[in-house]
Amino acid sequence: MLSIFKLRLKERKTLLSVSLLLAVICIYAPFEIYLTNINEFWFGLSLFWWLPTVVGIGVMVISTFMGVLLNNKSSYIYVTIVFVVSICLYIQGNFLNLRINVLNGSQIEWVEYKRQFIFNCAILLMIAIILIVLLRRKKLEKYVMYCAIFLSAIQMISLLVLLIPHIDNDDEKVRYTRVVTDKGVYEVGSDSNIIVFILDMFDDAYFKQILDSEPEIKEKFDGFTYFSNFTGSYSTTNYSMALLATGKHFYNNGSWQDWLQSVSNDRLYLDELLDDGYELSVYSDFIGYFPSRFSDVSDNYIDVPLKIGNKTSFICDLYRLTAIKYLPDILKPYLWMTGTEFEKYKSIDSEYNSYTTENLMFKERLEKSEIAEEGNDKQIKFIHITGTHYPYLIDENALEVDADSVSAVQCARGVLHIVGEYLDQLKRCGSYDKSNIILMADHGYYWDGVLTNPVYLVKPQNASAALVINGVPASQTDFAPT
Repeated sequence: MLSIFKLRLKERKTLLSVSLLLAVICIYAPFEIYLTNINEFWFGLSLFWWLPTVVGIGVMVISTFMGVLLNNKSSYIYVTIVFVVSICLYIQGNFLNLRINVLNGSQIEWVEYKRQFIFNCAILLMIAIILIVLLRRKKLEKYVMYCAIFLSAIQMISLLVLLIPHIDNDDEKVRYTRVVTDKGVYEVGSDSNIIVFILDMFDDAYFKQILDSEPEIKEKFDGFTYFSNFTGSYSTTNYSMALLATGKHFYNNGSWQDWLQSVSNDRLYLDELLDDGYELSVYSDFIGYFPSRFSDVSDNYIDVPLKIGNKTSFICDLYRLTAIKYLPDILKPYLWMTGTEFEKYKSIDSEYNSYTTENLMFKERLEKSEIAEEGNDKQIKFIHITGTHYPYLIDENALEVDADSVSAVQCARGVLHIVGEYLDQLKRCGSYDKSNIILMADHGYYWDGVLTNPVYLVKPQNASAALVINGVPASQTDFAPT
């Protein structure tokens, strides 16, 4: 054994350098993904920075230890493999990554990328073969060491450049932050309620199909009027939520901040409700699209210590996300994510749970709770759930299924099942007649530039009888006056 270690003394610098390169890639890659998409994540650097660092150090130690245990010839082969793999990862992640689509749960037609996959594999294979052929000449060993150190340094410098702007600005996502919680989501006022369900991407066409196939569903929505000729305003949630929060359109003829500041100076419909004694609660990831004076008074938007739950699964998903970019493109279909995976790791040190819009999560918590008349006598709630936004993860009975294994209409039926349980609980606690309820979508189905219309149903306080269908022209502009 000692002879093996003595024999390997002159190669250890090379082994250490290639192990360092692989370790630096394992550290740099997830940080690069995070920092270049930082606004898409709920967690800040302070909550997870040490996880990729630990992984990188672990890779360095394991890679070096494995190389040390080998004899001279085997060690050289091992170093070559580690170096070639590292170079391919570096080139793939920085130069060859195929941009497919944003991670929003939309279906990807992978067959359309077959040629690109083959081309990508061919390039990586050619790079690997060229490197292996060159490295068979041992006199190039020192160049391997220099190249590995150089690339490691390049990535560390790049990481510092990415990190510096965010180190002092991480206050927005620190351990103690404002979070939308489920506080009061199952509490209603004893005097009057305005409950607005925002069912994401619930297209009006889905409801029409359900009505045609199940006319008996009209009995479920006691007192509701279905506006069958309803028009949406935007194709994305952010602008739609801003319209619902303010009653005013953003026309894209200036900056978003200027528009928000302008409408914030106006007296809006929510001001009237607050002055009338209503307590506001906004259960949505898009609370930032409400003017700050409304988000500030939202009863469930509170300051709490924030943490990452289940760090093992979190780091696995973080590296899965990283692998989508840094591994060969042909593996993308097997690694692809919906974009919502990290939401389930959001955890807070509070008596309340952080609010998540996921259909199944809302259903599970609803089943464990019971709506009761508590808190302020008059309440207005915006309850935003995933609705029929792709991928479709529930069936018509609101049971979990594999992504997109059901149709949009089946998923829509499941969403109505969940909402129906909420309505049933309102009836059981005696608050149904006291409540003005609006079931609507932020926008309809959207894909490839095609705009469709959101569903819209309204139940005024004390209304009764089976669902009424009204064909009068209406739009989201009518929401605030309603």
